[in-house]
Amino acid sequence: MPEFDAHRVLDGANERHEHLSHGGDPLVPISAATIAVLAALATLFANHGSTAALAQKNETIIYQSKAFDQYNYYESKRIKVHLNQALLDAGIVRDPSAQRRLESVVDKEASAAKRILVKARSYDAQAKVEAGASERQMASYESYEIAATFFEVAVVLASVTLLMRTRALLYVAGAGTAAGLWFFISGFLH
Repeated sequence: MPEFDAHRVLDGANERHEHLSHGGDPLVPISAATIAVLAALATLFANHGSTAALAQKNETIIYQSKAFDQYNYYESKRIKVHLNQALLDAGIVRDPSAQRRLESVVDKEASAAKRILVKARSYDAQAKVEAGASERQMASYESYEIAATFFEVAVVLASVTLLMRTRALLYVAGAGTAAGLWFFISGFLH
């Protein structure tokens, strides 16, 4: 059995420490730090994107609700118009002054119904605009999330490169960073 030489083991540990802290490749820790910053930025933008998408989705729901209420109000006005017109057409109202008042009510309700329908359609159009904006924000969020994942994996690979003293994983980390940058830029374009 070989004899344990504490002095030799201590010297070897000191050499490895010196190599990692002073003589090591400065590209690896700088790369890892840079990629970590990109990961943090991607995460920040992803969080902002998800919050904005949810806010716009809420606006969509509000406008859809307003449109639904206006369409229902429009339908109630149209029902009144048809009922009053049916009374006039059936000849149930025989008094000429009552007939004129009922005709006036029919005209007034029909006019109001048209204005309500215009308002309902404008709310519906605004809901579609908000829904589209929400979808774009969601696509941006998803791109940022993918970018953050690529960056986080690249940081781990760069860190393992330092421990293994090989540059092979650093190139893989670089490819992951490039993919992350692609998705990061894609998030901006959405």
